[in-house]
Amino acid sequence: MKKLVIAAAFLGLSTQVAHATKARLIALGQDKDGSLFLDDNRNAFRNASFVSNYSNMAFFDYGATGNAIGLDTDTAQKAEGGVFVKHGALTYGVYLGNENDTGVLLKSLVATTAGSMPQSDNVLELSVAGSAGINWGVTLGWAPTKDEQGAAEKENKSLYTRIGVNKNNWEAYANVSIQGESDNKITSEKYDGGGAYDVGGSYQMGDMTAYARYKTVEWDQIASGVKTKGDYKEMKLGVGHDHEVSATSKIIYEVVYDSAEANLKYATNPTKGKYWQIPLIVGFESSANSWLTLRGSISQSLIGNVDTKNIGSIANATNQAVIAARFNAPAQNNYKGSLKNTTNVNAGASLNFGNLTIDGLIGTGGTAGTATTSTAEAGTLSLDRLMTRAAVTYKF
Repeated sequence: MKKLVIAAAFLGLSTQVAHATKARLIALGQDKDGSLFLDDNRNAFRNASFVSNYSNMAFFDYGATGNAIGLDTDTAQKAEGGVFVKHGALTYGVYLGNENDTGVLLKSLVATTAGSMPQSDNVLELSVAGSAGINWGVTLGWAPTKDEQGAAEKENKSLYTRIGVNKNNWEAYANVSIQGESDNKITSEKYDGGGAYDVGGSYQMGDMTAYARYKTVEWDQIASGVKTKGDYKEMKLGVGHDHEVSATSKIIYEVVYDSAEANLKYATNPTKGKYWQIPLIVGFESSANSWLTLRGSISQSLIGNVDTKNIGSIANATNQAVIAARFNAPAQNNYKGSLKNTTNVNAGASLNFGNLTIDGLIGTGGTAGTATTSTAEAGTLSLDRLMTRAAVTYKF
């Protein structure tokens, strides 16, 4: 690490930081799949019209295959990356491995054992964006996978599109799942998505941005030979303030109404998770010098409530823990109460080598460079594990 810092200092390159990756968003208290008010390249994965904002750029998030059920987490990061290239009046994008965490979570809830449901693997996304009075963009993504090794016949079919527009101080987008099926014929488990929609928009007024986003998913599921239904809803209504305090520093504030609900309509022990909260997020980002940018945030729910039923009855213990964590509740039956332990602090950094930027979260002492919640290690800055969720952005 010391050699890397010395090399960057010797180069003394530009203070301009390329808009970054998941690590930057998490450090600023944002959703890793894109901010609803901050400028970041990840926003192209919720509104396809932003693809043209990041033309002639390459993005690489290091990692592997995620956790036991395929979720991307700080301790089990997924690998992904791609490039956006401008040609004439249009920008074209090719991106690999952008697997949707909500889809992974919902498919896994059908599984009786962790990882038994085939997920969207080797995802390929093709994008095109341009301008015709307003900026527009379209992305098409698909991930057909099949496992026919002997009797272990599993199949996943995923096809979706994202469309969006933006102009000056406003944006609007709609993302639609055209096909979402996951079938394990050996265990007679199946997920058949009947419809998934993600719509939203924002309006900027100076330093302030008001936004709204709504997701909904409905599906049929077969587990243990019984066919039932499920649905999932998520909504965010908020205001964000992105204020430059100097040429090299900014501070952000955000207040949002955030709610989510999942209903698993099993024939016995129907299961649900539901919460709502109003968190406050405060963050900063500052260029410490020509080669180093630092950022951090703190967030906490001002008020919130959670209501779950029969989570403890989910057959798969791994899925119990995952759905309980999603709703900030214990993996038990019939829990209702206020949200607890919602204070969260993150920090991150970018090493800037001209057009090349290396991003990461600042490590907290976990084994092999991962974050940790261990009582003995939490809050410890380990210089030999300084940056987790490593990623690279290159402007060409």
